[in-house]
Amino acid sequence: FVAKNEEFKSFVADIAEIVVTANPADVAALEATTCPKCGKVIANVLKEKIASECCNAYAPNADIIRSAAVLMVVTFIKNRSGFERDGSYSTHREGGWQLFDTGIATQTLCLSAYDHGISSVILGIFDDEKVASLLELPEDREAVVLVPMGYSSQTPVAPKRKSIDELLEFK
Repeated sequence: FVAKNEEFKSFVADIAEIVVTANPADVAALEATTCPKCGKVIANVLKEKIASECCNAYAPNADIIRSAAVLMVVTFIKNRSGFERDGSYSTHREGGWQLFDTGIATQTLCLSAYDHGISSVILGIFDDEKVASLLELPEDREAVVLVPMGYSSQTPVAPKRKSIDELLEFK
């Protein structure tokens, strides 16, 4: 990934909840930036800690994080989505709505990034408890996915897609 400072900084500021940073050679201007939502200082050290300490289950994720300009950590507030005010479940799906809603939000984040020319990848294999600890997330938050982002130095060829007839069935 290669970053373009001002465009990328602006995009991140617009959508950031928790931002964990950037390669200093590419986006030095981001190093002293604070997250507009939570006020945390963006730090290369934290991004490296997540790469080195939280990706042991699938080592290639660490390399992806290290090569990204910015690492977004997508979280949800526990016991909110899919729950009533009294704490009971809204549907028989129980607590699954939290992950469903987080998935929609993550997809929207990545599609918006793409519209801005920013590449992203969704990483789900990581130590979520360790990430929460490193980021000092409140007890009511859970880290769900990591989304490394930046300007890609290459354009991969899209894989062959199945036809609609193979995917859609009417009854």
